[in-house]
Order: sequence, then C-alpha cells, then structure tokens
Amino acid sequence: MKIISNNNTLETLLLKLIKKHSEIRISVAWASAKTKIFETLIANKHKLKTSTIGIHFYQTDPEFLEAFVESKDIKMHPWTDGVFHPKVYFFSTDEKWDAIIGSANLTNAAFTKNSELNIHISHESDTDNHLVKKLLENIEGYFKQGETITSDYLTGYKGLWRKNKSHRDKLSGNYGSSQVKKPVLKSEIMKTHWKDYVERVKIDPYHSIDERLYLLRIMRESFLKYKKFSDIPTNIRKLIAGLPDGVHDNWGWFGSMIGAGRFKNRIHNNNKFISEALDYIPLEGDISKSNYLDFITVYKKAFPEGGDGIATVTRLLAMKRPDIFVCIDTRNRVSMCKDFGIKSSLSYNEYWDELITRIQDSLWWSAKERVKDKDKRIWNNRAALLDCIFYDEDA
Repeated sequence: MKIISNNNTLETLLLKLIKKHSEIRISVAWASAKTKIFETLIANKHKLKTSTIGIHFYQTDPEFLEAFVESKDIKMHPWTDGVFHPKVYFFSTDEKWDAIIGSANLTNAAFTKNSELNIHISHESDTDNHLVKKLLENIEGYFKQGETITSDYLTGYKGLWRKNKSHRDKLSGNYGSSQVKKPVLKSEIMKTHWKDYVERVKIDPYHSIDERLYLLRIMRESFLKYKKFSDIPTNIRKLIAGLPDGVHDNWGWFGSMIGAGRFKNRIHNNNKFISEALDYIPLEGDISKSNYLDFITVYKKAFPEGGDGIATVTRLLAMKRPDIFVCIDTRNRVSMCKDFGIKSSLSYNEYWDELITRIQDSLWWSAKERVKDKDKRIWNNRAALLDCIFYDEDA
C-alpha cells in the first residue's frame, strides 16, 4: 500500500496502470477531456468495464461524455438529491489487480494543481480477497444506478454546461483570463456586508457623501430628461464627462478627465459616436457584457487616431449607471485593484471580466433586501461610490 499526494506521481501511475492491465473500472464524480489520462483511456477504450461518471453541478466536460455516447461499458450517474462522489480506479488482469482510491477525480485539476490524497492498493495486500470483493461490489452498484449517455441527453447537457461555465469559474475564483489570482475571501471589499459598506462610504475623508450624491442626482435627472447624451446641454455633458462645466467646483469627483485632451475635444464638439455608444447602456434593468461591448465598439469610433481609454470609458459608464460601473482613474486605480486582487492596467474586456463581475459577486452589491429607505440613494449609486473607499489623494 502506498500514499500518493503528488499530482504528477498520480498521473504517471494511472497512465502506467491503464496500459498495463486488461480491464479498467472507474467510478468518479467528475471527468475532464483533453488530458493525458483521457487520451490514453480513449486509446484503451476496449478495456473499460462497468464504469460510472458523475455529472453534478455540470462539472464533467461534455466532450468526455461525448466519447462514450451509447456505450454499454461507461455510464453517467443521474442527477439525484445526493451528490455522486466516489473516486475509485480499479485495474485488473486475471487475478492480479491494482486500485487507487482517494480524493482525485478524473479531472485536469486533479493531475495538475489540486491538493489530492490517494492510496494505491493491490492484490498483494489482499490475501483473503476481502478488499477486492468490496471494491467490485461498490463499483458494480454504481454502474447499476447509472444511465446510458444518449445523444439527446448530451445535447441538453452541453447547453447547460455552457450556461453554467461562468458560475463554475467564479466559484473557483477564476474571473476572466488574468494570471493575477487572489482568493475572494482575501478581498476585504468583496466580503463587506451592506451595513459596513454604507459606513465606509459615509466616512469618505476627502469628499462629502451628500455632495457626491447630489452630483449623481444631477446626472441621473439629465439622462432621464433628454433622450440622448448629445441632447444634454453642453455644461451638463461636460460635468458628466468629468470636465470643468463652469458651474460646479466638484466636476472632477468620480474621476477628473481634464488631462484627456482628445476626449475633452470630443465632448466639446458633441461627437455623435459617444452619444450613440451610450445608447447601448439602458437606464434601468440589467446590463449584459454584450451591452457593454457594443458600447465599447461604438465609443472607439470617436477616436480613429487613438485617445480613448479605460478612464474616460468608465467615467461615462459610471455616471449613466452608477449602480453597475465605477470610474477607474489614477486616484483609485491602485488601491481598488489591489483589494480585488487584479492588475491595475485593465483592458476593456478585463474591466468587465475582472472587476465588474467581482463587484457583482460582492456581498454589499447584492444585498437589496437589507437596504433601509434612508440608504436608498447610496444603493442606487453603490458601484460608483466605491470611489469613496479607494480614492487616494496622493496617488
């Protein structure tokens, strides 16, 4: 009997046993495709007997299931109230056998990055055949509970697997494609409850919360009154854009865009593409990534020679939908991104995938049922008000 705790050792042993023995029986909760183990199993498909793969939480790759459609030797375990959760690999040739039992599923993560602990046992330590009888009894029992993988079922499963991919990734701490990873529980702001979030917003040491909310109200009323951004009077358009409007001293709160020369020019000349881009962002309801990307596509048309950027983009977005977006600028960028565990130089895609999705997974952002009437104004502007917490005067 041997303890196996190293990913590479586990993978190497499994590959060896697949090739060595004449029969293979597997019972696991989840399985991946595009791994060395998967490819080797496919090459030795004729050896598979009474094997069962779980599908709970859409963790099993549909490509794996597709390789065994209508198979009589490998089934899927139906979705029941309890989770199908064994991890057993059994290999045999006549009276000789090897088995690996432990925590490792048939997944890429199990052979690369997970912390796994498994035991390798064989016929040599089972002198009275007690272990092999119990193992085969359970493996056969799992198989009897299983169902044949049909083409119709696979089609439906593929759709649900794709639909739930984003949710699975986020539960694993994976947002977007960034290589900068930070566990969600290490982000102070993501685990902040609504009551504490309100208190942190209110103690902004640099700007009055009432004045911040007053500014946001002006912008909200302007978007409601006029059909298009281009219809809004010039001074209010400048205020929305974070530029001097000749009236308000706090035009630069939520991100000053005074240094963005080409952006300033486009706002002054009332560029049609900026207005058309903002049309893709509804004033009410959910906003999808598709809405956001449509906005970006049209917004960039206003800058054929360059001059667009994440700061100007997010300033406009945050002022139109302060419940969804926050302006990223030099004064909050470093501290905000550090807390969320993301790099501070965000591309347009990364802004949505890495930051906005984390914001929407934060406890305070989704705490609607806990919002008191006196805090409704903060609730309606909650994403943009992250600036209260992360603004750094010395940045």
